[in-house]
Formats: sequence, structure tokens, C-alpha cells
Amino acid sequence: MSTTHERSTLLYFQGAIYRKDGGFIRQELFYLLKDEKAVHFSFGSVQGDGIRKATQGMHSSKFCLNIAGDTPSSNCLFDIIASYCVPVIISDNIELP
Repeated sequence: MSTTHERSTLLYFQGAIYRKDGGFIRQELFYLLKDEKAVHFSFGSVQGDGIRKATQGMHSSKFCLNIAGDTPSSNCLFDIIASYCVPVIISDNIELP
């Protein structure tokens, strides 16, 4: 388990850019953060080997974005917490565990 001092990435996000809800904010955040050196912001679904890479990405990051989307039952927030990454929640309507 990494401490925050050993984590090389400041902010991590991996997910779809186009969503029914939250798509606009995802696009805006991408354009604002895409050139920041300590930020990992990439698009695409996490499947197969991508699951392992996403888990490693969260484990090596200090903060992880949890952006509003069209899947309220997503386990993304739980994955972030399990990775000891500080969740940054961007959503108007969310029920926290």
C-alpha cells in the first residue's frame, strides 16, 4: 500500500467522456486538465487488462475523480476508497455509502 508521499500522480480519472448525465463536465475537465503533468485523465471503458491498469492508476494517485455519469450503481467510488485514493466527487445528486 502506498502512502500519499509515494504516489506520483496528483489526480486520476479513467472513464467514458460521453455520458447521458455528466458528459459536459467530463469534457470540460478534460480540456482544463489534459496538459497538467501530474494528472492522468483518459477515456475509455475499463475492461480486461484495463481493470488492472486502472487499479494501479488509483493506487499511484493522491486524488481520484468520481464524476457524475449515467450509472449511479457504479462501483467506482468503492474502488477509489479501496485504493486509498482521496475521492473528488463531482455530482449534484449522490448518495454516499
